[in-house]
This record gives sequence, structure tokens and C-alpha cells, in this order.
Amino acid sequence: MKQPRFLAPSITLAFALLIGMGFASGARADDAQTASSLNMRLVGTNDLQARSTYQPTLHKYPHNRYILFAGHHALAKQGEGLLPNGQLLPSFNPLTGKNELNGTSIVDVTNPWNPQYLFHLPVADGQAGGAQMVRVCDGNTLPIQDGKIYMLRTYANSAHEIWDVTNPSNPVGVRTIAGGNPVIGAQTGAPGALAGTHKSWWECDTGIAYIVGRRGNDTADGWGPGNHIFIFDLSNPANPVYLRDWALNDSSLAEQRPHTLRRRPRSMGRSPPGQPAAPSSWRAPLRSASTSHTAPAPTETCKLWTAQSFFLRRWVRESSVAQLPQP
Repeated sequence: MKQPRFLAPSITLAFALLIGMGFASGARADDAQTASSLNMRLVGTNDLQARSTYQPTLHKYPHNRYILFAGHHALAKQGEGLLPNGQLLPSFNPLTGKNELNGTSIVDVTNPWNPQYLFHLPVADGQAGGAQMVRVCDGNTLPIQDGKIYMLRTYANSAHEIWDVTNPSNPVGVRTIAGGNPVIGAQTGAPGALAGTHKSWWECDTGIAYIVGRRGNDTADGWGPGNHIFIFDLSNPANPVYLRDWALNDSSLAEQRPHTLRRRPRSMGRSPPGQPAAPSSWRAPLRSASTSHTAPAPTETCKLWTAQSFFLRRWVRESSVAQLPQP
């Protein structure tokens, strides 16, 4: 997981309250933040234990409770490791009295004037940790309809996990590295570990998840550089069902190939302990575009991902495993 250069080494989370246009014009003189804000004002902050933060996800709980899940970068030195004589960034959790590798912060922001830090869920991979990406779905929105709340997150660069966060102060593992059964991947450095993770999307009403990453054996297996997408049915988070891999062709190739799917049975690689071997997958043509660090211009990126998302969602909804041709 590469940290963007423009992000500060430590981010203070700011909670902002929208205010009306008419009120805003009168409040600007009294608001110290007006030089950098419009129609908004700062009402509360939480330092997230001074952990470098990438992706925040806000989720509405029952009884109008709002919980924020903040995904953290891998623990690094000041200045993203580029500052001369930079020191290791803070990792101390005052709730446990221990130093913990970065993972996911859980904060109650129901009262935006007084956010309450509830829990830090570390990524204990023995190296630098990190869980930059986080998505949350209601069990009552998912097809399982079980009344729980689930979090899908990355585990460093090596795996993707699911946690039961019905009680945000006490997350319970569902498909995790510690439990030996992540959605995909394994502990950092172990057989079956992914070689990269990135932004995923979980469609709560269908349970379909588009999980971004790269397997350690993808290069040898013919994939181009960069991450691609693993499509899972997570309608029952405790029982993930792998559907297929998917990626775009590399548009920079001199040899252009049609944007069609072709059958290519393969194994997903080694499964973590206790996890059954995955079925054969359906793959796009061998050369695929990276979905990570070599993106085109912003406008082109938006067009690319809009087309990708539409295609993936339509493909999964209109097809079923039973309808796919068998290897």
C-alpha cells in the first residue's frame, strides 16, 4: 500500500457541520476557519492517536448513533520515511497501554462536538501493519438479514478481513488472519499472502464485493503489473463465495485485444489454514491494466472506473455461478 505523497504524516480528523448560505456569510467574521472553508465550520476533532490516516467511512447505527471507521497507513517514520533523521510515528494506544501497529480506529461521532475514541484494531503482522481501506455494511441490508454490522478491511498488503462491529467497542473476528480464515490472502510473508491490496467496494444490498489486490503468483501466472479485482459474494460475511477475477486490458499495448472475457481455469493459489481450496476462476485477457499506482489523468480515471463499476455490477447481477460455462 503506497502512501500518497500529498498526505501529511499525521492527520487530525476534522468533523464539519454544514450551515446555510445566509448564516455562513454572517458567521465568517467569527469563524477562525473561514480562510479555508465555505458554508462549513469546524465543530470537533479527534487526533486518532496521532496515526497516519487514509480512508474514513461513516456508518449510521440504530438509535441514530454514528460511528466512524478510519483506515490507517502502515506505521512509518516522519515525512513518509523521507525526513532526514525522522523518528517513528506514534503507535501508543492509551486505551490498552500498549504500542500497536496501525490498523483501524473506531470513533463514536454521534455528538460531533465531542467525538469519542472507542477502539483501535491493530494489524499485528510483525512488520508495519496498516489497514488503509475500510467498508461497512448493515446485516439488515445484506441478504443475510441478521441484524449485525460488518466491516471489510485490508490487512496490510497481504489479505482482506471481515469483522463483526455490531458492538463498535468490541469488534469480533469473522474472517480474519488471526482466525486463519481471511476472505483472501494470508499473514504477511506466509504462503498465500497477497502482494498488494487497495480500495475495495462492498455493495450492501446484494452483498457483492469488489476486492482489489494482487496475488504473489500473479506475475508468474501471466497477469500484467499492478492490482486487479477479486469479485466475492459476501451476502453472508461468514461464508465468502469467490466468483471470479476481473481486470481491464492494458490500453498501452501495441497489440490491442478485444475487451471480452475468456475462460481460463486456474487455482487462486494456496488457501490459508482451514480455508478450502478455491474453485476455478474466470479471468479477463492475460494483460491487464493496473488499478493502483499508474493511473491516467483524473478525468480519464473517472471515466475508466465508472465504466468498470457499471460493467462489474451488471455482470454479477445478470449472471449466476450456475449459468457460467464450466471449465
